Amino acid sequence: MNESQYSRNIREQLDDLSKQGLRVISVQESASEAERRKIAELYLAADVFVMNSRIESYPRVILEAMEFGLAIISTPCFGVKEQLVDKESGLFYDEGDIEKLHDHLRLLCNKPEERRRLGLAARKRLSSLNSYDQMLEAYEALYERILAAHQANS
Repeated sequence: MNESQYSRNIREQLDDLSKQGLRVISVQESASEAERRKIAELYLAADVFVMNSRIESYPRVILEAMEFGLAIISTPCFGVKEQLVDKESGLFYDEGDIEKLHDHLRLLCNKPEERRRLGLAARKRLSSLNSYDQMLEAYEALYERILAAHQANS
């Protein structure tokens, strides 16, 4: 579990939301097939997906949330900006901006039609993105072209 001050602040805010009656489930990375099945069940039961990372690289969890048609709230960290479009297929808030996160959560809790709209838009956007494996293949092809050009010039 991440023990940074930022992570502790987020957990405290989530605890406060839970005390106000909002059901919040926080999940760490899964290691086993049984845990992954439970994660899929949580995606199916969820109304909103929130990611509060500061540093990422095309996070798979965003792709998973998009596949499940969830409304997504996230920091616009690396990769996420390429996956989601703010206010179209997700909602962004800046790292540490708890008030904006609160506003987004309140909006999605109070407006089920906005949750549905964002979830459908996220799922539609997913179909236009490279899959994780396609992205890795594209990087590999790029590296091979760079190496071939370097060898040709040597």
